Amino acid sequence: MDSGKNPLYNVLVAFSKHMPEIGYCQGMNYLAGLILVGVDFDEVTAFTILDKLMNERAQMASLYEGQLVKLYRLSDAVYSWLLQEEPELEEFLSEQGVPLTTLLAGPFMAIFANIVDIDTALHVLDRLVLQKEDALINIIKQVLSFMKLKMLKIDDSGML
Repeated sequence: MDSGKNPLYNVLVAFSKHMPEIGYCQGMNYLAGLILVGVDFDEVTAFTILDKLMNERAQMASLYEGQLVKLYRLSDAVYSWLLQEEPELEEFLSEQGVPLTTLLAGPFMAIFANIVDIDTALHVLDRLVLQKEDALINIIKQVLSFMKLKMLKIDDSGML
């Protein structure tokens, strides 16, 4: 592979060398890729924004570190909301036997880019820059609220 022609690769390698304690983690490519799209593939600007989001602005590094501290914190915030505001939905999700953190890992670590179109993902990135981790929590709350009735109609066989 000619790395000189792959801005995503270049930004991720630069970041992993800049922060070897984190290195590269699955899902980080979505964040870096969205940033690259947003800055017309300017690698230096993308690296700078990625570094700011990981360290200063949104402190996203702990989402990708080995202990996944931020993933658990975000999941706990959603779980608390479910218990307080959506107990019926919390019960349904618990009955599925998959931990909430497991369900939310993909969307949170990929900044939802793995489940929405590029324009929506760029809006999520904008919200992340402005609202930090609250953006991710609020988006998943909105998604769960929107899907609640449909989810609750699913029977034991997984059919509507």
